Amino acid sequence: MAEHYEVTETADLAGCLPGQTHMDYSLQQYYRDQNTLTVVGMGTAAFGAWNLLRIVLLLCAQPEKLAALLNLDLDAPYARFAMSLVLLFYMMIFLGFRLYIARGAIREANGRKAGFFYLVLSACFIFMFTAGLISQAIHFRTFFENRENVIASILMDLISLITLIQLFLSAIRIRRARRAMRTQDETPHAKAG
Repeated sequence: MAEHYEVTETADLAGCLPGQTHMDYSLQQYYRDQNTLTVVGMGTAAFGAWNLLRIVLLLCAQPEKLAALLNLDLDAPYARFAMSLVLLFYMMIFLGFRLYIARGAIREANGRKAGFFYLVLSACFIFMFTAGLISQAIHFRTFFENRENVIASILMDLISLITLIQLFLSAIRIRRARRAMRTQDETPHAKAG
């Protein structure tokens, strides 16, 4: 059965973040975190769909450039088909992970049980996007002839990274607030029993 937690006006949210009191983490901030988690969850799904669409358009419009990036020879029989199939399979897996993260974030924001794996997966994506951005920044001169494409790619990856960081932090704050509320709800029952 899915757990659903409601926040009351008098909820003591002390302990939500280390060193915070109930005055620091208010009901308004809790609702803001819920809203942020929903919006960035949908944004994560949208960025995943955009990446898939970008690869499909690149496969259709400029397969030679994509083959050059991957050091493939398109003259071999079925090379174009194999490249397309492998890239689409990879991007579908990538999209599936992003949709799983988005689903977990939205479930968490709505007060339903979301599990912990979506947070682990989002932390892996944060690490991956950070490493990718650092790599793109280091090798920016190498890609100087495609400056517009590289800048657009860096901006998209940066926005995606910021979205995932917001998702991760909002989910952690909400989980801590709910844990504090459960602890508060259990304390009077323990004294009464």
